[in-house]
Amino acid sequence: MVEVGVVGRDRAQVLGAVELPLGVVGVAVDVAMEATDPDGDPMTFSADGLPDGLGMAADTGLITGVPSLAGTFPVTVTVSDGITTDSQSFTITVSVAEVAPQITSSPVNTATVGQSYSYGVVATGTPVDRKRVV
Repeated sequence: MVEVGVVGRDRAQVLGAVELPLGVVGVAVDVAMEATDPDGDPMTFSADGLPDGLGMAADTGLITGVPSLAGTFPVTVTVSDGITTDSQSFTITVSVAEVAPQITSSPVNTATVGQSYSYGVVATGTPVDRKRVV
C-alpha cells in the first residue's frame, strides 16, 4: 500500500496599494506598506530605489527616514513569504523645502548728490535660481 500526502498550495500574498506623500528634503517620512498573506505566513518586505536617507523595515514594511536629496525616484517594493512574492512599482518625488527669500546684504547708506548709486542685493531662499528684486 502506498500513501500519498497532499501539501496545500501556497497562496500568494497581496501587496496593498499605498499612496505615498510627496517627500521634502530634511523632513521625516513614515509610511507603512500594507500586505496580506491568505495563508497567514510570515512576510518579508524589501525595497529597491529608495531615495538616500530612507529605508524599509524588512519585518513591517515601514518606510522611514529623512530624505537627503531632491529628485524623482522609481521604487519597487516586494513582499515575500519565502515561496511566493508580490511587487509594486511607484515613484517617490522629493522636493526641496521652499524657504521665503531673505535679504542678507547691507546697503551702503551714504550717497553723493549728482553721482550714480548702486547696491547689489544678496538674498537667500528657494528656489535659488528665481530670486528677483521688485
